[in-house]
Amino acid sequence: MNATTLVSRLLETNPYDMDDPFDKEPIEPAPDEYDPKEIVQNHREPKIKVDKIEVWGKRWFNRGPGNTYFVANIYVNDKLVHAMPMEYGYGDHYIYRAADWLEENGYIFRDHHFNGSSTPLWNVAQTAGFKLVCNVTDVKRQRDLFR
Repeated sequence: MNATTLVSRLLETNPYDMDDPFDKEPIEPAPDEYDPKEIVQNHREPKIKVDKIEVWGKRWFNRGPGNTYFVANIYVNDKLVHAMPMEYGYGDHYIYRAADWLEENGYIFRDHHFNGSSTPLWNVAQTAGFKLVCNVTDVKRQRDLFR
């Protein structure tokens, strides 16, 4: 194949040739994600009216391997609803795990984001209008977690 034949073939077929968009039927617009009717239909109610949520935690630092563990009690409207068993986690992890439990059991509802995160408990409390109290105590011995 010589250069003249190659050039003539390239001129005959245009790789960028596309259909004319005005020759096709109009595309239906996508439904609005924030349609107020859908929001009302998908509205979720908690199992009880929540006025106050308290999360009282205890943390213990295991100096040998350098791990931190916690236990927590969750109160809804001044009633103990769950005592979380000992679990690995440092910082405010006890609050995040409490929020997970509260959501799994229908006390609160949170938005979940594409990156795996979810709405923090303080934001849920602010939006839903209930009082949130979170407190943690650091203890020196493992057995003090359960006292």
